[in-house]
Amino acid sequence: MKSSFSPSQATLLLLILFTYLIGLFFTGESTETPLTPGSASSTLESPFLPETPLDLNKADFYDLQLLPFIGPGYATRILEYRERQGGFKNIHELKNIPGINEYKLEKLRVYLVAP
Repeated sequence: MKSSFSPSQATLLLLILFTYLIGLFFTGESTETPLTPGSASSTLESPFLPETPLDLNKADFYDLQLLPFIGPGYATRILEYRERQGGFKNIHELKNIPGINEYKLEKLRVYLVAP
């Protein structure tokens, strides 16, 4: 099967793609519309986001990992903090967890509830 791109065209395409991805990595921003739980775009583009907000005091290890920025490490820290403190009184307490700053909290806010 013959490629439809010449080697120089393929190289240019890869360079443009690489530059775009590096830009996204360093800025952390995307040109896409922000996702909200239950919206058509969140369902189509990322089917793993929770459709209803998660209760920080009831979510388990796997539920937490459905959230943006939250992998196994953060999920563990959130659960440990919750156990030490006897639960979350509000969402802002997430900032007490190392690595969760105001930016991440704002992105997570739409996916979480706490008493």
